Amino acid sequence: MSKIVPYLLLAISLLLFGLIQSGISLGSLGPIVVIAMILCPILALIVGIRNSGKGKWISVVLSVVVILTVSLIGIIGTAFLNEF
Repeated sequence: MSKIVPYLLLAISLLLFGLIQSGISLGSLGPIVVIAMILCPILALIVGIRNSGKGKWISVVLSVVVILTVSLIGIIGTAFLNEF
């Protein structure tokens, strides 16, 4: 079970990212969704490091890619909104 948890967390993060990008209004849950979108890949990275075998490195690399992508999109979004 613990071998698929990182992938489930990454899928949840990507699903939340897709909801935000499609413009679905989440009302007062918006900040919670953004925080969950950031925490899920971090938790996937932590759980992935504890795994063993080839799946460990695949989940670690995917987690890092998702973290960097979400961070980059956040920085670009902030730049467009002039909220430095």
